[in-house]
Amino acid sequence: MDKTTRALLLQELQKRQSEAHPNVQVSSSAPDLDELTQPSACGDIHNLPYSERIKFYQKLHETDHIKLAPFTLCHSEQCVRDAIKKYSAEEGSEGAYLKRADFPYEVVGKTRLNIKYKKERSLDAVVLKRKKVAKTEKTYYYICGLKSDHD
Repeated sequence: MDKTTRALLLQELQKRQSEAHPNVQVSSSAPDLDELTQPSACGDIHNLPYSERIKFYQKLHETDHIKLAPFTLCHSEQCVRDAIKKYSAEEGSEGAYLKRADFPYEVVGKTRLNIKYKKERSLDAVVLKRKKVAKTEKTYYYICGLKSDHD
């Protein structure tokens, strides 16, 4: 994106933002996408290992719409265990996302180099009723309820 286009987009964004939220200003000092993906010293950062890309992510400024996820760069199995426990315990957390420090960003497809750790939740359900699906031989749907500790 050339400088003129970027300036026009920023100007339009600032105009729209000031109309929608007069008390909020759009910063023009935050690094833009070009600066983050084309740093002069190393070129396109998606080929860098994650441990190096983090340095560029940390240059972003948080806003109402951009939130930087906390992270811990681990060098031992115990550190990984502690980080999973820490981030999984945070309010609203679904678990933790483990990224290899040496993996390059994969532009196409789903990566197989990272692992999602999901907090386990379980519910005890009770089948209240079983109904046969019309025009099928062995297909049913079930009406279930949650079992309570008070039952």
